[in-house]
Parts: sequence; structure tokens; C-alpha cells
Amino acid sequence: MKKALILLSIIITCIFLTQCKSNEDKAMSLIEERLFKTLYDFDSYQPIETALDSAFHTPYNDLTVLKYAVYSKIFLEKRNEYMYKSQEAYSTAEYWHDLYYYSDYAAEKYFEASDEESKYSQISNDFLSKAISYADTLRMVADTISHDFLGWYVYHTYRCKTKGGYSDISTNMYLINKDFTAIIDDIDLDNDDYKTIQELIKNILTNEVLIGNISIKTNTQQ
Repeated sequence: MKKALILLSIIITCIFLTQCKSNEDKAMSLIEERLFKTLYDFDSYQPIETALDSAFHTPYNDLTVLKYAVYSKIFLEKRNEYMYKSQEAYSTAEYWHDLYYYSDYAAEKYFEASDEESKYSQISNDFLSKAISYADTLRMVADTISHDFLGWYVYHTYRCKTKGGYSDISTNMYLINKDFTAIIDDIDLDNDDYKTIQELIKNILTNEVLIGNISIKTNTQQ
């Protein structure tokens, strides 16, 4: 009886390992087909490491959440741009402040810089309000996500020559459907925009946003 149980355990383990290998083979077939279409020099392609993991619906892969994160990022960057312009105008106004009593030119420069400082400050605040609004909407959408099983994440690291002929190592994350028949999404994990958006989503969900050294609280936290 004991031997039979051990044998059964071995058989189940072998079946499990065979199935896992089969799934990885299916995933790699899809990935290599994709890379054949996208790589500049597919003949130089060399797989390095592949890892497979379950994929669930989360705020970090939800298309609506990602869209609102992009909008929030854009408005935060515009906010920072105009805040910098406002600070520059303020510095200029400060320079002419002590001189405008002595000449009409200095007075003109002072009032011109003061007006610009006020205008840019208002634009900066408007962009900030829009960024916060999108961040709040993002959090509301995130709260409705059901965390259903989507398919499989396949993390694939490979070496390939670039257009310049240099050997480069890249890591991509592929979202593959449940049956291993199609790639749903393909993400370059080394992409700076991807990293920024993921970090922004994380910060928004913890009620704090940090972009360009600017920290804000969302309205839901205020």
C-alpha cells in the first residue's frame, strides 16, 4: 500500500511537471512568434530566463486605471512646468522690485513679471486640480476591481542585437490568456514610462502622489 501511494505520488508529480512544461512551451511559442515580428535582429535572439506566474485583475493592469494614471501624470508634469515658470517670474519681479521707483522701464519690468507670476501660478493650480481629480477617479475605479483570474504572466529575459549592432539584454512581461492561445499584453519592464505609471498608481492608491519632487494628497485623503 505504501509503495502504491509513493508510485501514485510520483505519477502525479510527473504529470504536474509535464503540464507545467507544456504550458511554458506554449507560452514560449507565442512569445517567440511575437519577437520574430518585433526584434530588429531575430537571428541574434538568445533566451536567458523565463518565469511563469498566475495573473489576476488588479489596478496595475486595469486599462481604465492605467488611462487615468496617464492623465494624472500629464497634468502633474504640466503643473510642475508652470510652477517653475511662476517661480522664475517671481525671481524676476524680486529683482526689479527695488528698482521700479527709479525708472519707468524698471517699473514696467516689475509689473510684467508680477503679472506673469500670478498667471503661471493660477495655471499651475488648475493643472494640479485636474491631476487630483483624475487620481480620485482612479481610486474609485480601483475599489471596484474584482481581482478575477485573467491568465498568465510570463517574464522573459533575452539577449538580442540592437539596430546599432550592440548586444542588449531585455526583460518583457507578457500577459497570456488562460488557454495559452494568445498574448493579451506585452510590456517592456525596462521602459521608464511603464515604471513611472506603475509607481504613480501605487502612490495614488496610498493617497500620496510624488512627481518631479512635488508631493500632493488626493481629495479623498483631505
